[in-house]
Amino acid sequence: AKQRFPVTLYVEDSCKAPCQQARDFLHQRHIPFTEKRLVTKDEIDAFKQQSGGDILPTISVGRDWLKGFLAKAWQDELDAAGYPK
Repeated sequence: AKQRFPVTLYVEDSCKAPCQQARDFLHQRHIPFTEKRLVTKDEIDAFKQQSGGDILPTISVGRDWLKGFLAKAWQDELDAAGYPK
């Protein structure tokens, strides 16, 4: 799953509790992920263009984007990608 559907978590410094909940969720599921902190205007603009929004936290699972931390939706997406439960 990791090779076919890599997971990236997008966060920024102002995203406190929701981003921490997202990190904790991924760690609890033992999901290997890359964390991308959005700092510069260019990074934020590129993120908006790629993801189609500006809600954080957001994860990408392969080519799919999940905006905002919703445990059930994230769980379903990771299950569908073949990550262990």
